[in-house]
Parts: sequence; C-alpha cells; structure tokens
Amino acid sequence: SDLNLEGGSGTDGGSGGYLDVRWDMEYTTNDQEIIFYGYTNADLSGGDGTTGGGTGGTFELANEYSYHDVGYYGVGGAAINYADLDLSGGDSTLGFGGDSGEFYLETSEYYGEATEGMWAINYGDVTGIGGSGLTGGGYGTYAELWGYNGVWNGGDLNLQGGDASASEVGEDCEGGSCSAGSGYSVYLESNLGPVQNMGTINVSGGDALGLNGTGGSAGEIELVGWSVENSGDLFASGGTGEETGGTGGDSNTIFLYGIFDGTENTATDIQVEGGTGFTAGNHGSVFMDGMNVTGDWYTAQ
Repeated sequence: SDLNLEGGSGTDGGSGGYLDVRWDMEYTTNDQEIIFYGYTNADLSGGDGTTGGGTGGTFELANEYSYHDVGYYGVGGAAINYADLDLSGGDSTLGFGGDSGEFYLETSEYYGEATEGMWAINYGDVTGIGGSGLTGGGYGTYAELWGYNGVWNGGDLNLQGGDASASEVGEDCEGGSCSAGSGYSVYLESNLGPVQNMGTINVSGGDALGLNGTGGSAGEIELVGWSVENSGDLFASGGTGEETGGTGGDSNTIFLYGIFDGTENTATDIQVEGGTGFTAGNHGSVFMDGMNVTGDWYTAQ
C-alpha cells in the first residue's frame, strides 16, 4: 500500500509532510530496531504552484541514545527502510521550483555500546529532485545514512537539483538570467563497521535552458567507514548552462575512504564533469583512501 503526504497544488505549492520515527531508549527497552515496512512507497513531495513550488518533506528514522538503569549506556538497534520515497520539490510555472526534502537513517551514536546490530539499512529508491521553475530550480535532497556498526544501501538515490526551465531553449527569463538548482550532499558513514553501497547515487546540478542561464552545481558524495565497498555508479556533475551566454555548473567531490580495511570499488561509471555552457563549469575530484584518482574517471572535454 501507499502513504501519501504530498503537498497540494495552488498559487504557491504546499509543502510535503514530515515523517519522523524515533526510538528513545532512555525510557524504553534497549536493542530495538526501527523498520519502515509494509508501504510500497511514500510520497512526501511538495505541490506544484504558479508563483512557487512547494518544499518536499523529510523522512527520518532515528534510534536515540540508550541509558541502562544501572547507569551505563545500553545497546541500540538498527534503522531500516524498505519503502520507495519521493521527497522532491514542486514545480513552478512562473517562479522558482521548490527545494526537495531530507532523508535520514540514524542509529545511536554513543561509543562503547556492545552490539553489532546498529546498522543503517536502506532498500528503497529515494527520489529527491528539486522542483523545476521558469526562473530557477530547487535544491536536491540532503541524505545521511549513519550506522554505528555499518551502513548498507541497495536503493538508487536520485537527488539532483531542479531545472530552470524557461519553457524553451533560448527563451528569456526574468531579465535575461536564471539559475538551476544545486544537488545536495550524500553521506554514508559508520564508526565501527563497513559501508556498502550498491545503488546509483546522483547529486548532479539541474540544467538551465533560458537565455544566459546558469547550470546548478553538484553536491558531494562521501562513503566513509571501517571499510568501503561500492558497486553503484556515482554522479556529481554540474548542470548544463545555456550555450550562447550561460555558465555550466561546477562539479564537486566524490570521497570513498575505508579507514582501516580500505576501499573496494567496482562501479563502472563515476562522473565529476563540469557543466557545459558558453562558459564551462569546473570539474570535480574523486578520492579513494586519500588518493586523488580523478584522472581515472575524468577526461578534459
């Protein structure tokens, strides 16, 4: 079944809902998992509007810290999502597209908790694209998967900035310039365990089609843990700027760091291209275990 918390449409689009499931183990039983299961998908997107798109909602599963009755920190549990999520911003026909929402899976974060069960695990595809707008695009979704004992992501995270549409290529928008939305950042991080990603992650900037339009800049991707295994394609490229006078968006950094056991990367495509335009945006960088390997993935155009 579906869960619909979508914002309504109107002159200004309404905001998407906020879904927050939190387990506070200071007052309840320890070692409990939070599992969002039974919904095929959940729609928390912002509504479309004429003068402005609505902001996308936030999805958060979080295990708070635990405190045992004899005065010691107790055992925490996992945070697990099975549903496909839509956190996108709403579109706007005359103004700016709405920013998308935020996505969090978090376990307890106190040191010394004797357990191997504190994992942040995502099975769902997450769509968090900024809304498109005539005069500007919205930001993509910020995402953080933090698991004390490990992180596993099997879903695609499509978190791009929104387009600045201006209806057609070359059409003027509000005085001759408009800016596409930027992608936001994605962090998959663990203190004591592996970080494993099998999904495609895209935090690229949106495209600008209007006269002199500027492409959106990309967000950052970080996978950091005791070890890192990545097989998902990673995209952090700048958006396209209008070709007769616009500027392409800047790329950003992709950072993979297995602190103790190193990084194993089998992805076939990692992109940190600057956006094209009359003036091209700057390309980004790829780091693996502290080494700059950008040249393996980026070739100057």
